[in-house]
Formats: sequence, structure tokens, C-alpha cells
Amino acid sequence: MEKRPFFTCAAAFTYILTPSNVSPGAGDTNIAEQPTLSGGAFAVHGTVDTHAASQWRIRSSAGDWATPVYDSGESADLLSHVVPAGNLLEGENSYYFQIRYKGTTLGWSDWSQETSFVTKDVFANIVGIAMVASGGGAGTWQNIDADGNNITPTESFFNNHPVYGGIEDVAIDSQAMVKIPKFYIKVGTVASGDQAGKKAWWISDQPVSGFALQPAFMDTGTQIDQFYIGKYEAYNTGGLVVGSVADSAPYVNVDFPTMSKMCTDRNKDGVDGFHMLNIHELSAVQVLCLIENGGPDVQSSIGQGNVSSSSAVITGASNAVWRGICELWGNTRCMIDGAQFDAANQIKVFDQNGNNTYVATGVTLGAASGWITGVYADIGTGYDLGTMFLGKTTDGTEGNGSFGDYQIAPGATVNVCYQGGAWSYGSQAGLFYLNLDNSASHIGPDFGSRLAKV
Repeated sequence: MEKRPFFTCAAAFTYILTPSNVSPGAGDTNIAEQPTLSGGAFAVHGTVDTHAASQWRIRSSAGDWATPVYDSGESADLLSHVVPAGNLLEGENSYYFQIRYKGTTLGWSDWSQETSFVTKDVFANIVGIAMVASGGGAGTWQNIDADGNNITPTESFFNNHPVYGGIEDVAIDSQAMVKIPKFYIKVGTVASGDQAGKKAWWISDQPVSGFALQPAFMDTGTQIDQFYIGKYEAYNTGGLVVGSVADSAPYVNVDFPTMSKMCTDRNKDGVDGFHMLNIHELSAVQVLCLIENGGPDVQSSIGQGNVSSSSAVITGASNAVWRGICELWGNTRCMIDGAQFDAANQIKVFDQNGNNTYVATGVTLGAASGWITGVYADIGTGYDLGTMFLGKTTDGTEGNGSFGDYQIAPGATVNVCYQGGAWSYGSQAGLFYLNLDNSASHIGPDFGSRLAKV
């Protein structure tokens, strides 16, 4: 009699069920460079087991699973996993992903059915802020994404953003400076989303349609990757040169041209690029802080600073600090190069190509001294006032302000720009405070400055 092969079934079939892909969904588009892959619940057939690990992998649409573009290996990220930067390509590229789960006892499941997705045309980290309502003293503000939808970015979000995360302390020519990485800016009305119709400011780490390079990152017609701002207010080194170090008395009682020369006189013995902080560099810091802070009222949210005393404190001694830059408001009024106002109050600003030549905008700053309620957005040949924060409208009542700070209007002479307020300015002082009614020859005990460098 012929013997036939036989087999014996297990007493029970036990295995890890094949997981399901949850996100990105099949056919999803506009996927960012570092998407979060997610899977369904861990499940077991025929017994009980615990979820010990997962494995996540991605292939290109033209590739195969023998050579994936990304493989996490055995990962402790059980139900979701963030793909590291540098694995996916922008340009609306197509990919597929799979996952498998590992049980403590039963080992690995089969791979999930692959799911397709398409990346963004451009990988850009965009974050913005909208003025939801004016008035109330400092306005009502809301962080938004590129599409105008409300978001609540965390401290970790900003620390991991290429621009904010790239802000760091550096020493240049023995001076304490802070590096500000290049970014792109967009200012305008939100077209759609939660804040449709509202005025908004956005920044991006990469060039994207509708965004322009923030002009602080141009130097004599060439793009630069960063500029540097003095970590501290300028102090007199004793050699007719100003510097930036902690625990020093801010240098005051000197006129604007002399202070400007003392900044540029640091450029010797192979050192170059030092100058007085200018309006484009100030505006870059202002918009970054505005977005991260969730609004302009830095006295309330960051620190009052030295604004209610009878004299300046030494550099680094107040709590008016953002991203390591000390005394950004209060203490002494900071001379700002690149913004002038002629006898008719016409606004003149440095050109946008980094040549440090003045462009006559033809725009008259007509607002009376008061609490800032709105800023200019005029654009013309060689200038874009929308990238700056010059008060266009003001109100005499503090509670009607929208930026939390005060602006002193220019007079009937040629005047220059001072920012931040001083030691006795109280609630008028702040990151957006501007004093526009003093000439370049003015000298005072509360007029200081700050180094910058390209």
C-alpha cells in the first residue's frame, strides 16, 4: 500500500497579524521631507503577545524593496515613526511605504500592503503669524501654517526649525555675536484657511513661490547665508572702536556718525563686515521674534527689561533677552542705520541689494506720536516697507495699540532711527518701539547702539 505524506496541524495558529498603514493615506500628496508614518493597532491571532518593535521602510516608485530608499531597521517607534531628513526628494516624487510589527514571543509579522504617497514640490519649513484683531493694547495674534490655518507650535518645533534652530552664539574678533541664518519672508493677506482675510507675516527656510529673500541677507548684490548681531549693546573698547561683551557699560553720549564709524573701525587686521545694526537686520530679528513669541508684546511674554529705572544696567543684566540677544528693548535706545526721514517726513531706507545706499520711497510717514496700531506695506523700486515695522497708524491711548509699543513721529528736520526705548520708558518700550524725531547729531545719555556683521 502506497504511503502518502501527511502533516499535523498545530494545536492553535498563533501569529502577529499583518499591520495596516494609516498615514500617509493611499495617494496622499504634498508630503513633507520628514513625514510621520503611522500604522494600525498591534494585534495577535490565537494567543497573547506584546508589541516589542516595528520596522518602517520606503521605496521609490521606480525602485523595489530589495533597495529601499529608507529602512528604519528594528525600531522602538511602535505605532508611528518620523522619517529623518535627507531620505526623500522634493519635486512631487512618488514613494511607497510598508511596516511590520514584532511580538516579544512570536517575532515578526508579514509586511503590510504598500501605500503610495507623493512629496511636496518644495520642502520648505514655513511658519507664520496673523493679526486676528487690532487694538486691546497689543492686538490679538495667532500662529498659522503656510495655508493660513491655525497652529500651536511648541518650543521644540522652533528649536528644530532650520532657521530658529540655527540661531547660535558665536565669537568673532573676540566679540560676542549671535548668528541669524538666512530666511525668506512673505507679508500679505491670508488667502484661505482659518485666518482668511487677515494681515500676516510668514518665514520660510527655503525659496518658495510668493516668498522673497529677507533683505538682511544681501551684501553688495550677493546672497549671504547669515548675518551676525551683537549679543550685547555696543561698549567702548577704549580705542575708538566699539565691541560686544558682557558686563560692560553701554556706550552713550556720542552722535550717530561717530558711533557708526566706531562700528566700522573694527574692520582691520584682516577683519571685515562689521557695521552698525541696520533696519533690515533689525526687521529680521523682529519678525522672527514676533512669530516665535506669538505676538509683539515682549515685555509681557519674555521680560520687562530695564524700562523702569534711572540709569542703564551693564550689558547682559536685564531680562530683555530673545534667543541670546540681550537688551533688545529698554536700557538704551539703539541707533539703527538705514532708515532716515527728510524734512517732509519722507521715508528713506537702505536698498534691498545690500549696497547700503538710500532709496527715497516717496512715502510720507504721517502718523502722530502714539501707540502703534498698523505698519507700512508699501512696495516700490528698490524697497519693500512690508518687511519692516514702521508705524503707519498710531493711537494716543495705550489700550488701543496693536503692537504693545510706542512710536515717536519725526519732526521737520532730517532725522534717523532709534529702537527699543530706554531705562525710564515703562510700557512704551519694546522690540517694536521707534524714536524717529532726533537728528544724527543728537547726543544723549540713553542713546546707544549695537554691532552687526555680514
